[in-house]
Amino acid sequence: MISALLRRIVPWLMAALAALGGLVAYALGQRAKGRSQERQQAEDRDDDRADQIRNRVERELPDRLREFDGAGYRD
Repeated sequence: MISALLRRIVPWLMAALAALGGLVAYALGQRAKGRSQERQQAEDRDDDRADQIRNRVERELPDRLREFDGAGYRD
């Protein structure tokens, strides 16, 4: 009787555990995917900010150097 009951329950139990394991693996994969996307977006934002800073510096550089024009300083 117990062996008959176990023969009916064990396959369902194993199927449920396999499904749960699949869901956990899928969730972990999505979490890793989201983490890598966020990291890429952060790097893109950093690159954009660096470009903005670089552009501001290059735009202001001629004005800062003009005050030393003809002052005898060498480049």
